[in-house]
Amino acid sequence: MTITAKTETKVLVVDDNDLVRRCLKKMLERNGFSVVDHCSGAAALNSNIDDVWLAILDVDMPHMTGLELSYLLKEFNSTIKIILFSAHNPLSVEDVKKAKADAFVKKEDDISSLMEKINSLT
Repeated sequence: MTITAKTETKVLVVDDNDLVRRCLKKMLERNGFSVVDHCSGAAALNSNIDDVWLAILDVDMPHMTGLELSYLLKEFNSTIKIILFSAHNPLSVEDVKKAKADAFVKKEDDISSLMEKINSLT
């Protein structure tokens, strides 16, 4: 499944795994998104994220989890859409709601699952 996006549609990707982060960035850019990526929640919060439409956050990161970052991003910008992304940590609906996230996708799902989730948020 391929969705199209305007290049001004900015997506924030935060993952401490360089390979995952680079792959997500490349896939999103191929689908027309403008992507900014960071390896930590602190780096993301210290960057210019005012115009970010969507954040895709790894759940299991050192120092600040994706759940914590999700909550802070929503406090800063209540309209930002957030997808939590994890290979190890299945989340309950309650966990996703507490983090103020909009969705959860397992990393082991194929990329079309992530794209479908993104499409459902547009």
